[in-house]
Amino acid sequence: MVKKIMLVCLLSLPLFGDVDRLLELYDSNTNSVLEFLELQNLYLDLTGASPADSVVPVSQGLLFLDFNLSRTLEGRELEPALDFFELNWGLVLPPARTKYSDLAYGPDAKHRFDAYVPDGASAAPVVIYVHGGIWKQGDKRDAGEMPSFFTDQGYIFISLNYRLTSQTNGIQHPDHIDDVALGIEYVLAHVASYGGDPQNVVLVGFSAGAHLASLAFTHQRYTLAYGDDAFRCVVLLDGMFTNMPRHREVTDWSDNPDMLRAFGIHPLNLIDASAVHQVRNAPAGTHFAPCLFVQQGYLGLGMAHELGVELEARGSSYDRIYVPDKQHTQVRDHMGWVEDPMSWEVLAFIKGHLR
Repeated sequence: MVKKIMLVCLLSLPLFGDVDRLLELYDSNTNSVLEFLELQNLYLDLTGASPADSVVPVSQGLLFLDFNLSRTLEGRELEPALDFFELNWGLVLPPARTKYSDLAYGPDAKHRFDAYVPDGASAAPVVIYVHGGIWKQGDKRDAGEMPSFFTDQGYIFISLNYRLTSQTNGIQHPDHIDDVALGIEYVLAHVASYGGDPQNVVLVGFSAGAHLASLAFTHQRYTLAYGDDAFRCVVLLDGMFTNMPRHREVTDWSDNPDMLRAFGIHPLNLIDASAVHQVRNAPAGTHFAPCLFVQQGYLGLGMAHELGVELEARGSSYDRIYVPDKQHTQVRDHMGWVEDPMSWEVLAFIKGHLR
């Protein structure tokens, strides 16, 4: 049975004790549609929970089987609760998962990653995530709901740490991307032992991590080690650093000590740190993975377009999701929220490029 449902995402709610009542409300609704507030109120009614209890442990199962976008959501003006999805009713239990913490991929104390593995994983697709933090802060734990979201879909989720720049330690490009590439190479060589498929890997990065991810799949210094076909696709969450010389011109780094410490001002270093220039100057025949840009601001959109055009010119492809209603960190924090269309659009892109 297929019904249309207002965006509610029952993934985050326990199975209602009174399922018959829930279905009765669907059947009695003239449009076969319940609004978000109706379901929220029903949930509060049946459980006695408070509105602040937005995520409740699942006790019996989930009313969820398969979501399909009924229309494109790019540039939407509607609130998320008004966006339609199609839902095939089914009762499934969320997969159990195991977290492996602080696994080493190199000699430095920062050369660590966490692996979230669905129990029973076998040839599972793999997401490698690179956190943000202006190259000076952040941690592999800063992944929001993404570990749960992806493992619930059967993916292994890997989150990498890397060395960070401070006022005194002298860590500067290319140190950050050297670490990330080393971590990627290690994961690709060992993820099969966790039940992952090294031929079905997706690279995701947020903010500064999106910058590092953009270099990890475009810079030959690194792709020569693990292959320019190492990734089925790449997702860059609100990155705006794909052309460092242009970024310096537009934003005036004289008032941005973080950028100066992380990259310096030498033109060749800035070009080396720019995915746009890596794609533009790559040898003929170089393969580049399809890329999805998720952007909330105009500067990021412009940078995404510039890199996307370069990728297309080299035979690859790109797509964009524009989320102007979000602030920068919300792009990361909301990625994996089952009630946010962005999560499902990103997942649909990824699924479309897996083997």
